[in-house]
Amino acid sequence: MPQERPTTSAHQSTQPEDDFVSIFVELFGPEKAHLLAPEFAVLDIDGGARFIDFALRAGGKKIAFEIDGPTHYQPPAFDRTKYEDDLLRQNSLIHQGWQVYRWTDHELDQRRE
Repeated sequence: MPQERPTTSAHQSTQPEDDFVSIFVELFGPEKAHLLAPEFAVLDIDGGARFIDFALRAGGKKIAFEIDGPTHYQPPAFDRTKYEDDLLRQNSLIHQGWQVYRWTDHELDQRRE
């Protein structure tokens, strides 16, 4: 039996996510900010509840924007299970027709272009 798509997330925005919105508004204008859907709910290929940092659905396209920090991918905090879960999540989005774009928090802060 298919699971229902999750509808809410308890996630609070982070500074890098706020930076992404700021850059988006600089590039496309404040009138386009409403196109971004933060913490957009989806199901992965195993039926698990997931959230896209920012989704943009327009003109038949599905675009996922992800902002990641490197800390949980580096020793000593590296968690193989988390890493593999993140790959499943991204592969699920691609399988479902999403274009996925990822930035690190450092890129948004230091390389805004």
